[in-house]
Order: sequence, then structure tokens, then C-alpha cells
Amino acid sequence: MLDSYVLIPYHKIMDNQIPTPPPSENPASSPISSSDNPGGKHSPVPNGTGKGLFLEVIFVAVFLAILFGVLNYFNILKLSKLFPNQLGFLPRREIPTGTSQQDNNTTIPSTVSPSDQAKQALASLLLTIITPSFVPKSPSDITVFQGKTAREESRASWEARDGNQSARFISSTDGKQIIQLYILFDYNSNASVSADLTKETVSQFFSLVPKEPFSCKLLSSKANYCESFWEEPNGTKRGIGMHEYKPFSSRTNKTTVFFCQFKKDSKSYSWKSCASEFSQTGVTP
Repeated sequence: MLDSYVLIPYHKIMDNQIPTPPPSENPASSPISSSDNPGGKHSPVPNGTGKGLFLEVIFVAVFLAILFGVLNYFNILKLSKLFPNQLGFLPRREIPTGTSQQDNNTTIPSTVSPSDQAKQALASLLLTIITPSFVPKSPSDITVFQGKTAREESRASWEARDGNQSARFISSTDGKQIIQLYILFDYNSNASVSADLTKETVSQFFSLVPKEPFSCKLLSSKANYCESFWEEPNGTKRGIGMHEYKPFSSRTNKTTVFFCQFKKDSKSYSWKSCASEFSQTGVTP
């Protein structure tokens, strides 16, 4: 029996003496060398790892899209301008160009008070009615004393080249139109008022050319009253003339040169004269 044992090859004896390792409880965790995996194939990736990677890619793409959209909106990175065909739909904040609102034909709310509007309207109207020496230098030179209501007369006074001047007027509610106007100038003359004198005198104060002949009548005070009264093509009624004060008046200047205007919105539009005494009949020859 000893002879049989001796005859067993040495490596066989050693193989029998090396203990066999116990099987691993988690075979997938054991390292596999390239020699044990001659085909070079790796273990399959678990399904959860691929899904997480996909979500990360989506998150990064959405983040970049939002970032580029914000940069484009604030004109930091003008993608919609660089790629108008592909990204022209992206919104952008408009940058002010400095162009005035008037150039863009936009209407802005007016912050000017009706009183200031009336000053501007009156100043513009006076330029077309009276001669330059009696025109106020600017609307700011006109002082307005408002009536108690919009339909009551207001009084205006201003300093002109030939001294202090005044007028009475009624403006529209917003102050943008003068719907009724009276302008009075004192004239230093003791001559009796006549049609010829009136025609000669009014041209010194007013730039308007009367469109009707001058006619004269006696006022109830026995003072002479002469005027030319007409209607413009746009329907506005105007009158220009002279009248005396009461006889034996204490005034140094006993004659007044006047102008009146009534627009269709005026309560006096139906008048046929600047004087209330002749409003229904007019001053006829």
C-alpha cells in the first residue's frame, strides 16, 4: 500500500491537499479577469443606471434652453437676431431708441390744466386777430381770472408793447377752444363815432379785414355805436367796431374799439351783433 502511495504523482497529491474555496454568495460581485472572460464581454448595466442618465440629459437641455431664452430676452445674447429663421419667434425686450412720442404718432395723456390750455388757445387766437403791438409776448404773460363755472366769462389781461391789454372769454370745458371772445381797447378821441372813423380806426388795432360794411345806431344811452358783423365760412360769427361811452362821461377816453367772436357752442351764437342791445335786430343802416 505504501508503494501505491509513493507511485502517485506529486502534483496529484498536492491537488488533493489544497482546500476548495467555498462558493461565493454574490457571484456578480466577484472580479472577473480578462483571462476568465476570454470573449471580452462585460456584465450588462442595470436598467436603473440608464434611466437616471437620460433624466440628467433632459435636465441639462431644459436648463440650457431657459438660460439662452433669458439671455436672448434681455438682449445679452441675441439669438433671435443671429438666427431669425430658426429662433426668430423668441421674445425680446424692446430697447428705448430715444424717439419722441410725437414722432411715433402716439397720444399721451395731457397734464396741462384747463386754465393753462385756455391761455395757449387764447394766445394763438390773438395772433390772428390783433396787430403785433397788442399781442402778448407769450402765453405765460397772460393772467386769467376764471369764472365760477366753465360757462361763465373769464377775464384775461396781459402786458403788450403798447401797454396793458385785456379781454373777456369763455372757453370749452377742457380749455382747448375759445368759444366766445370780447376784446376791448380804449381809444383817445373826442370825435363823434361814425362809420368812416370806425373803418379807419379799427385797422390800427385789428389785423382782420371786416367782411361787411360798417353800420351805426344809437344806443339807449344816446351814444353812437358802429360795427361790421359777419359769419365766417366755418360758421363762426365775428364783429368789429367802435362805440362811445355815455355822454358827459368822466372817462378821459370816451371811445372804445372792440371785437367779438361767437362759435357754434356759444350761448350768444344766435346774436346778430356784438351788443346785447342789438342782438336780435343787428345794426342795420
